[in-house]
Amino acid sequence: MILGGVVIKFKKIQFIEQDEKFTFDDRIVVIERDENQNPLFAHFRCPCGCGKEIILPLYETSKPYWDVFIKKRNVSFYPSIYLSNSECQSHFWIIKNKVLWSEDLYEDYY
Repeated sequence: MILGGVVIKFKKIQFIEQDEKFTFDDRIVVIERDENQNPLFAHFRCPCGCGKEIILPLYETSKPYWDVFIKKRNVSFYPSIYLSNSECQSHFWIIKNKVLWSEDLYEDYY
């Protein structure tokens, strides 16, 4: 896991239609939308470098689900993302394309 002040930032947001095929590199967030342009899923790779593909559901009927905030070319998600079932055990926030590691935030405030 990459921690300790290293800034990781997603470079690009790519929008696709539902079930459209896509490829992406380690620093792209793909937002899958339905026919009404409502966000359904966010796809991206774990920012720790382990390569795990993360898929976040973005619609309220899914449990759990994440809120997505898109402004200009920046994306933020709420709540945090915790890969408790993954080897890397990454726990982070994505705010305005930047990865904020929960461990770093905890050390800054306590």
